[in-house]
Amino acid sequence: RIEKISAKALTKEDESIVTKWQQVKSLSDTKITYTMSGQEVTIPAVEIEKWIFFNSNGDAYLDEASVQAYVAELDAQYASLYQPRQFQSTLQGVVTIDPQIYGWTFDYEAETAALISEVYAGEDVKRQPHYKGNIFNNDITQADDIGNTHVEIDLNFQMLYVYIDGEMMLSTQVVTGLPPLMETIPGAWHILYKERDATLEGFNIQVEKEYSTPVEYWIPFDWEGMGIHDAWWQSTFGGNVWTYAGSNGCINIPVDVMPKLFDLVETGMPVIIF
Repeated sequence: RIEKISAKALTKEDESIVTKWQQVKSLSDTKITYTMSGQEVTIPAVEIEKWIFFNSNGDAYLDEASVQAYVAELDAQYASLYQPRQFQSTLQGVVTIDPQIYGWTFDYEAETAALISEVYAGEDVKRQPHYKGNIFNNDITQADDIGNTHVEIDLNFQMLYVYIDGEMMLSTQVVTGLPPLMETIPGAWHILYKERDATLEGFNIQVEKEYSTPVEYWIPFDWEGMGIHDAWWQSTFGGNVWTYAGSNGCINIPVDVMPKLFDLVETGMPVIIF
């Protein structure tokens, strides 16, 4: 703490302390406010003070490692990519969704550089942080980054729903992954792309055989081979079909339903599985 010192009593050492205090105050008075995850978060002055160091000439500078450490703290508290989330389901009420590939995280490098630049500039700023990830509406300011346009897959009820702007546009029974080795993995995913007339290839670990299966519509939502597609070989859907005639992890859709589903969904749309 630096006490007030009369000019008459100042020594060279005292003047140095006052000068340093003035530099610290000039930097830490910068007001930077984030809007993210439904909240406004202002960086406290005492936090900025932790980033300030002095070189051999007595000049203040911001330590990049200290700033990035703070960015990491914010990421752990507010970013959604690796966090479980609450979801209002159609049949089960509010459920907890496991983290997967849908969500956002701080862009550490870009955000650290931006903070350093803004503190040096000394002007008050209000903005959303630099981020990476997959957010369908490109808006991380909302508390719910899933939004009201998404695909919902209920494993217990073996149902799939498509919501557009909060309105249910499609519902269908499905067949999901065969237990115990190929069950569909729950979590917050997103549509990677859409493809017509695809051939699905892989290795069935249950029967230990390679497979190559043509489908008319293919909508993958993870990079390991899970996706949504028509299943001409399934004679029935829903109920407990998945327990004895389940897929290799994909979501099997009735042939007559799949064209409409394909037209409704878009690349990047959340796919919520629970």
